Amino acid sequence: MAVTQQKVTYSELCQLPDDGVLYELLDGKLVTRASPTRRTNRS
Repeated sequence: MAVTQQKVTYSELCQLPDDGVLYELLDGKLVTRASPTRRTNRS
């Protein structure tokens, strides 16, 4: 998980590419996580 040092706004979050990375805002910080794999999505 990577966290940026600069505060990010919701409008900036919406402009990020749909590249398979999960982006979240936590207290103005952009947090990235890898998307779940197919194996973890099985029911």
